[in-house]
Amino acid sequence: MFPILHLNAQYIETFNNQQSLGVGLANPISLINNFLSPTKNRASIFIDFKKKTDSTTSWRLNIISNLPLRSNNNTITEINNCYLSTGFEKTTPFFNTNESLYIYYGADLYYKLDINRGRFAPISTEQFGVGILGVAGLEYALSNSISIATEFLFGIGIHQLDYVSNPGIIQWGFKAVSPKNASIGLRGYF
Repeated sequence: MFPILHLNAQYIETFNNQQSLGVGLANPISLINNFLSPTKNRASIFIDFKKKTDSTTSWRLNIISNLPLRSNNNTITEINNCYLSTGFEKTTPFFNTNESLYIYYGADLYYKLDINRGRFAPISTEQFGVGILGVAGLEYALSNSISIATEFLFGIGIHQLDYVSNPGIIQWGFKAVSPKNASIGLRGYF
């Protein structure tokens, strides 16, 4: 089929471990777009945890966020597009013909917010949202405890709108979201 699937032909027990922790870059496609257009996107990072619930299903917990930005003469720290999500993923046995490759799909429920912290003010939050994300991803085992992974998250939710026509009134609307676009990360199994 694909030559890359046969690079590591020996049996690797990476995906049989019960728990894993992953870190990486959540939006490399958006960053590549910075070179092609005048729009400037900030890098997003992710940290996620997975725990197997049975042989084909795992529970997942994700934190995805833009890198912090200092604004207003370095008096305010902004963490925008912070997604907290949890859900389940399931392996696709008909695609997992190689022991080193792990393909999965699933769904997450998410809560989104922006976090601001001022020099003299406590933490404040704004731009809330809730919704559901579809999950698709794959991992390739590099060793018994480490894999390289990529993941796509696409979903829809109800969010506070960026614009407010009447001060003091919070307006909500449906919004399509994709906090992870071909993310690139490393995952350690334990």
